[in-house]
Amino acid sequence: MSHPVAETAPGEHIDALALVRDTIAAADGPAEAGQRAVEILHERFPSYDWVGIYWVDPSGTELVLGPWTGPEATEHTRIPIGTGICGAAAASGQTEIIDDVSLDPRYLACFTTTRSEIVVPIHHEGKVVGEIDVDGSDPAAFGQPDARFLEEVAALLAPLRPREDEPVGPMWPGSEPGQGHEVGDQVRQREDDDHDPQRQPDPGEDFQAGRRRVLGGRREPARQARRPPRRLVLVGVWLQVRHPHPGRRPASGVGRDAARARSHSG
Repeated sequence: MSHPVAETAPGEHIDALALVRDTIAAADGPAEAGQRAVEILHERFPSYDWVGIYWVDPSGTELVLGPWTGPEATEHTRIPIGTGICGAAAASGQTEIIDDVSLDPRYLACFTTTRSEIVVPIHHEGKVVGEIDVDGSDPAAFGQPDARFLEEVAALLAPLRPREDEPVGPMWPGSEPGQGHEVGDQVRQREDDDHDPQRQPDPGEDFQAGRRRVLGGRREPARQARRPPRRLVLVGVWLQVRHPHPGRRPASGVGRDAARARSHSG
């Protein structure tokens, strides 16, 4: 889809950056946070036709597609570092802005509608751990304001990187073709289910141990059982002291007098 090329007002970048920051902070996990972030970029800026995040795999040799959103899935779910524009950005650690992808021999053809591209590395502790990839359907759709903005977004995304002991792949929304929107929709559906009073437990779901919410393949840890209110605890202690034998019902005043009279008469 073609969009009029117009310079984005600085205020729009500031507002979008604040929204991304708040959304990441409120998300239930890295997978949801990353998916929401790419959706915000895609929705707020019409020239961002396709937005995705690639993460460097534990071997440090490949980029693996993570969360993404756009008209269709890309076939490039794994890119060797140093290959293509994305691989070049990962190797150099520098932002790449391509005004016309047809003139760049490094470009890995994917969408016929793509005319321009911007790739922004995600840094953590001095090394590249991932990158933001944005395609545009217009020539020269991106400039230095986009680069500065996306570099700040990249800094917010850095804490979402997979740990070295975590697999980089299908657990991330969109890491396989066709999963971008679907996994994001599943996350939102499960959130709606959590607040639905009419929701019936799924067979086998352990509500005693805590409800489990799946987020891009991860499980939320079971909630701990609630302790009884302090007032109830104190009442229980008082009853135990007052009536140490709860199985025996204490006699009323009238009952005690009658029992005493019978013992004297006997």
